[in-house]
Amino acid sequence: PAEAMGLASAPQGYLPSQRHAHFTMGAAVALLVVTLVVCFSLWLGQGCRGFLPFISDLGLYGAMRPVFAAGLVGTSLAMLAALPHIVVARHHLVLALELPRRWEMANRAVAVAGGAVSLGVGLLGFFPWDRALLPHLLCADVIFGGGVAWAIGSCALAWRFARAAESETWQPCPRTRKAQLALAAACICDLLA
Repeated sequence: PAEAMGLASAPQGYLPSQRHAHFTMGAAVALLVVTLVVCFSLWLGQGCRGFLPFISDLGLYGAMRPVFAAGLVGTSLAMLAALPHIVVARHHLVLALELPRRWEMANRAVAVAGGAVSLGVGLLGFFPWDRALLPHLLCADVIFGGGVAWAIGSCALAWRFARAAESETWQPCPRTRKAQLALAAACICDLLA
């Protein structure tokens, strides 16, 4: 409820929709999983080895290319649709909890990182690494770098909200963000290895 989140005083037309944000983020994850499963099936159908390829390899050959690009664009659009709801909800929390202005600036920086990740995901499929390596690597760097910034920023914001609210509602939130941060760090370490 809006009262529990400190959003009761928010202007009526500006309340974010938690249901919409959850639906669109769920759609983004589902689209990405379906895209990767379909592309991997096409990969195997091409006679390629069953060892797990790099994700970017799934958009190189034949029918995989348009499926990969369309799936990433759909994923990106779903991510972008959820982003304003997340950012506006955090904005209202910063106001309701009367946090210093730097936390609103942190929210905006995290929003930029989230937008960059979304755009990177949407563009990646149009730059196969075998034909456009530099733009492909740039998109990948934006995705991974922005993802790390999103995880760190979300963790910090959730921690600050929990400290300010001192309520049971927010207690599991920092734990979730720490898990996301650890996963992002593991992915970066794997990328660098």
